[in-house]
Amino acid sequence: MAVHRPPRYPSEAETVSWLKRALEAKNEGLGGRRTAHVLVDQDPAYVNSAFARHLKPMGSPRIGAWRPDLICTVDNDGSEYLAGFEVKGASDLGKGVFQASQYRGGVHEAYLCVPGSRSLSDSLVTSARRNGIGLLQVYPKTLTLVVPPEPPQPEPSLYRATRRYLLGEETTRSLDLNRPLNYLAALVAATTDRGSQDVLVQRWGVSVPTARMALRGAQTLGLLHAGVPTARGLAWADILRVVGFSLDSSRSLTAHRQRLAQDAPGLAAVLRAILLAQEMVQLVVEALQGAPAGMNADDLAWAAHRIDEALARAIFGPPPEPPSEPWDLKPWSRFKLKANLYDVGILDSSLGPGASGGRDGRYDPRADWWRLGRAMTLSSPGV
Repeated sequence: MAVHRPPRYPSEAETVSWLKRALEAKNEGLGGRRTAHVLVDQDPAYVNSAFARHLKPMGSPRIGAWRPDLICTVDNDGSEYLAGFEVKGASDLGKGVFQASQYRGGVHEAYLCVPGSRSLSDSLVTSARRNGIGLLQVYPKTLTLVVPPEPPQPEPSLYRATRRYLLGEETTRSLDLNRPLNYLAALVAATTDRGSQDVLVQRWGVSVPTARMALRGAQTLGLLHAGVPTARGLAWADILRVVGFSLDSSRSLTAHRQRLAQDAPGLAAVLRAILLAQEMVQLVVEALQGAPAGMNADDLAWAAHRIDEALARAIFGPPPEPPSEPWDLKPWSRFKLKANLYDVGILDSSLGPGASGGRDGRYDPRADWWRLGRAMTLSSPGV
């Protein structure tokens, strides 16, 4: 007698990996529309799954009190839309409809995504339509749109917070070098006739991965677009020539770990101006301006969170639970961001104890002091 076995449905982590793969596929996207900035929720079930490597980058996106499983931008006939996804595997499909409907206020399009092997009841389809959400079935490499979402009606403040968090996460992943002079080198290399990556490797003396990160960071800073200098970038390239920057003579400033604010004040001033145009740096400066003596990293994260919750979460990570616990700062912010700001003189406080190590208890945000540099105050010489 044949034994009837229930169908095997993929886990939510595997389903999310299918969805991410389909969204990022060149000829797939979301209903044929190109997607970008795909970010998966840093849920422990995803972080500890066999699919974690394929799910990166991960973060902690929030839409009000809710955490979507995935958010991304969608190119909608030249306009940028935000899309939020709730993903379910073998169960809780009705709950998934409710959760996805809660995302509508913070995005243009909200979806419930289920495995393609999962049969869809008429009541589920009707419920998705009634709640204005899209219904997707996803397979290992493709997805099928079963129910299109209702026209967008995001609530402005929720949408703004969602977008600021997503783009803040993108910025932190792009500025991944702790020596900001590399971004200026990327700009100058892009003004040469040869390939900018080869110039960085051969004349600036960095590895291929570092050259790629420098070019990506220069683009995030608005100096390059698609590898070509922007009008703003060309203006900064002219200023760099005036202050004496060159790929051949200036690379010693990175090789010997010199601090630009002390050893190359002209270059430090250029980088301060470029970095201060970034909203995340503006947020750090604004949070510190009310504390002339500075503050520890835990207090800084809370101060930034009060000013701009979404951007603070992207920079420092989610706030602690319970709030009485110290903030578990992202390694990026406590090390790479702070190293950049100290190097150019935006901060006068160097790295805190254990800031460059892993999350193993050695780093204490309450012992990590952040203080604005003299170049950022009206009492600075020459101001």
